[in-house]
Amino acid sequence: MLWLARRPPVIDEQTPIMAGPGETVALAGRHFGTSGRLEVENTRVNPDAIRSWNDNLVVFTVPASIRSGMLRIRTEVGPSNAVFFINNTDLPDAAAQTLPVVTSASSINFSPGARIALYGSGFGTRHADSVMRLEAAETGEVLELPGDSFWIQRWSDRLIRLIIPPETPAGTLTMTLNQREIPVRFTGSGPTGVLVQGDSRYYRVTQAVTAEVADPDARIVLLRLPQHRAQPSVEKTGSSRAVPEETRREATAGWIYRLPPGAPPTASEDAPETQPLQHVDLVERRTLRWEFGTVAPTQVLLEGDFIAAFSRYLTGDDGVPVNNAAVDQLRRSQVNLRNTIPVIAGRIHAVVQQTLTPDPDGTVDLASALAGEPAGPRVYADLAVALLRISGLPARRHAGFLLTDTDEPRPHFWAEAFFPGLGWVPLDPALGDGMYLQETQSLSQFYGENRSAATFGGIDDRRITLFMDGLADVRVYPRGRATENQVVPGVFQRLELPRLSPEPDPPEVRWHRVEVLN
Repeated sequence: MLWLARRPPVIDEQTPIMAGPGETVALAGRHFGTSGRLEVENTRVNPDAIRSWNDNLVVFTVPASIRSGMLRIRTEVGPSNAVFFINNTDLPDAAAQTLPVVTSASSINFSPGARIALYGSGFGTRHADSVMRLEAAETGEVLELPGDSFWIQRWSDRLIRLIIPPETPAGTLTMTLNQREIPVRFTGSGPTGVLVQGDSRYYRVTQAVTAEVADPDARIVLLRLPQHRAQPSVEKTGSSRAVPEETRREATAGWIYRLPPGAPPTASEDAPETQPLQHVDLVERRTLRWEFGTVAPTQVLLEGDFIAAFSRYLTGDDGVPVNNAAVDQLRRSQVNLRNTIPVIAGRIHAVVQQTLTPDPDGTVDLASALAGEPAGPRVYADLAVALLRISGLPARRHAGFLLTDTDEPRPHFWAEAFFPGLGWVPLDPALGDGMYLQETQSLSQFYGENRSAATFGGIDDRRITLFMDGLADVRVYPRGRATENQVVPGVFQRLELPRLSPEPDPPEVRWHRVEVLN
């Protein structure tokens, strides 16, 4: 006998979340059936307002009589989860919102990579100084996320949409939004594997810029070093006599400086007008090595919530060659997607090394490298990330420097893949294939003699990440706003990477990723 089990409806997305009388709202999800009723705060929406209804989509017109509140779909099987609908003629009184209130949550179990939605009121709005704080009650361990963090996908007064970071503490968690505690206790499950971290090593990274810009309305951006598990920022210092402290703003992409009025101190009749700027980051680096435990099944990679959460790490919008026919053919012939996630990623790491020939000064063109021309580290990262993404695994490239045994910074690229339930797992196929081998013999203490395999799942502490995929453009907030980027000639930057333990002679390189905002 065959039993057919029906499920209650599930609302995944509401577009838009704010609308006025006569405007159209769409609810996308699952198990809606062919008919039912809409309710806002237990008040039924007039059936005449429903434009269309099928198993995955309900579209309705907002009646004038409906107020703001929790919206549900109800079928004969039961009610759906609630989403918050805002009638823009019934906006809440901001002055009355004194404490955060949670009316519903998609989940209170915080596992790495899960997408969580909190509905309610009094959450406040996101601005340049916003901070979300997660604290474990048992251990006191704290994770702080700035408002512009990738993990916070949406933050409004009535909705928080959050991807759970891998660093989220395990145990009973409290959440604080801009020092206002959310009155719900969550459970952090922690990663499903073991991460072994080495001792700290510190680097003082100095970005020194001289800009020949006379426009008093110009803005100069010094790139903000990205933070991740292997590279937390310990201290940030902006210093320049030419730039008053109150004009400095920190944004997603960097530190924004506004040039002061009047001639700069270095101007003279024989020299152009210049503006000397400097920003210093003290960063901590640790070696990381993952020991994989119970890893989520590959079916997780196909779930709509997971794809939506990590969409920026699955497409080719940032230049990763995911639509390259040769890359797709390589994946089809060499990578079996029926394996587990670690096996798939490890196989891709090996395939890249088998396909390319290493040369620090090699080509940066993928087609030339696939045709047999020696490849630089950029191509290794491009190919690895492209193969990971078309296999369904979110992945990103890191661009920065690898320090040799003599502390010479060599430009380098490497990659990370996101394992559901675990976190970002590093892989460096270029280093594993012998790139910079003679210059980095000391790294054998960490990787062992088999770099080819050990550079998957482990990363050393002799590198600095200057940029990685997935960082959003400078966002516009009520405080700390910036305009469109434009690269302006005449801007020169010097990047210093002195390693503080032991203290070497500080190496010096030139780095030209400087942007001026007009």
